[in-house]
Amino acid sequence: MRHAGAGSGQRSPSPSCWRRRNELERLGLRPSAGTLTETESRIARLAASAASNREIASQLLVSVKTVEANLSRCYRKLGVRSRVQLARRLERDGGRGDAPA
Repeated sequence: MRHAGAGSGQRSPSPSCWRRRNELERLGLRPSAGTLTETESRIARLAASAASNREIASQLLVSVKTVEANLSRCYRKLGVRSRVQLARRLERDGGRGDAPA
């Protein structure tokens, strides 16, 4: 069975792949979908401190696109839509970036 992008050559993950992912999450070896990864957390904290995407990229030695992609995931996981909301959320959660329950 293929993804919605039929013809792209990508296949859906197999059931055994999902089982392995779930087991890793259960054991705490892989962040759950609602938890920020270490990279996302670092980028979110820098963005919340008013650093620009370019400044964050330079400091972490990644591309601006990487910063943008990580911030998008942070916004989605934390249920925020702006850097101001991100900063407030991180302040409220003590910088942990826990996703809403």
